[in-house]
Amino acid sequence: MSVESFTEPNKYYSVDIKKLTCTCREFEEVRRSYPTEDLRRFCKHLVTTLAKEENLPSEVTPYKEIIRRIDLVRSYHKGFPLYEHKLVSSIAGQKLEIFSCTLSDTFNEMDDEELWLGVIFDGKYYKHGIEIDKWVTWNTWDVTPGPPPNEKQIVEFIRNNLDKFRPKPWPEKCIRTVYRNRGKKQYSIKGEVAVNNHLLHIWAYLDYKSEDLTVPTSKYPIAINFQTGKSVFPERTKHMGKAIVKWLTDEYNQYKREGT
Repeated sequence: MSVESFTEPNKYYSVDIKKLTCTCREFEEVRRSYPTEDLRRFCKHLVTTLAKEENLPSEVTPYKEIIRRIDLVRSYHKGFPLYEHKLVSSIAGQKLEIFSCTLSDTFNEMDDEELWLGVIFDGKYYKHGIEIDKWVTWNTWDVTPGPPPNEKQIVEFIRNNLDKFRPKPWPEKCIRTVYRNRGKKQYSIKGEVAVNNHLLHIWAYLDYKSEDLTVPTSKYPIAINFQTGKSVFPERTKHMGKAIVKWLTDEYNQYKREGT
């Protein structure tokens, strides 16, 4: 079966609904590696073809409603999202599938796209926000407005498996300070960390009055108050927690030794 390209007029791809294959570049290079019962295999050309079929392959039948909903998102022309991780379980006799990208180990990419987990339960596709503990509830073509049945058990399963979506824990002494500056209102430091094949730079700021050391992120700042001993670490930063506490504590102690 031929499907015209969504972006290049007069260009066509060959879709085989029995083998669940497509000749587009995305399928050949990325999606082909997923098994036929994995929704991540379905590029936009497979989605739009399967959405029109009445007699679907047996491995696709449980996802019939999801495929048709995704196909309705014409303005995006997308297949099923390419999540990095997939977990499968069962709740109340129904298959549960949890999809997630790796929770970011950088400080400037904690965007909304990484905030939501994909949840397939009872033939429907939902999205769950980790930190805000909410389900997508607004009307959208591809996602069923949540929460799903058996919500409490599903959320408990997600929380119990959250570590599987994180990068490996950072070594405790992996951050070294490469810059310090005593400003008029705050003490600024810059740390460098080479971990997980990435070279990252981290800024932290000590407020002179509150003695609150903060590592700002786009939405979820990390903070330690050295007067009260209280700290704030968002759920997704758990894997870097010990390393940052060690770095900030050492920096604070040096700051105090140098005198205020």
